[in-house]
Amino acid sequence: MNRVLTSLRNLCSKREYSVPDIMDKAQKALDGNRKAASEVVSILVKEGYVDNRRYCAAFASDKSSLSGWGKTKIRFQLKLKGLSVEDIDYGLSRIDAEKADAKLEKIIRNRMKFLKDDPQWKMKVIRFAAGRGYDFDEIASTIEKVLSVGEE
Repeated sequence: MNRVLTSLRNLCSKREYSVPDIMDKAQKALDGNRKAASEVVSILVKEGYVDNRRYCAAFASDKSSLSGWGKTKIRFQLKLKGLSVEDIDYGLSRIDAEKADAKLEKIIRNRMKFLKDDPQWKMKVIRFAAGRGYDFDEIASTIEKVLSVGEE
């Protein structure tokens, strides 16, 4: 068990993991022994190596700024991992709104260039951005912003 604990400490010191992720890794390393895995995970949580709030904040920030995901998609992915609503809300609150807006604008501009000759470009841009997890109001206002800047 000490070997697994040391190994997971090293792993957690390199990047953020959620409790469910580390629980899976601990169980695999301990040949499916759920009780021993729970002990290892509780030690890691006590020592601060694993924190679901911190994980949600890092995940939300990375997916927003690097992958260009909206809050809806980020929320959905974190729920799939079995994280609490409170931790997810905390993580989403840590997203830099200005950077997220700039990322959405960049995504929309690029998609508009790609679809510039398509008569249904607006619907396709909206569908594309919605698939990235942005809500309709965000998408519509960003499209209007891009169009108004383009007219100047």
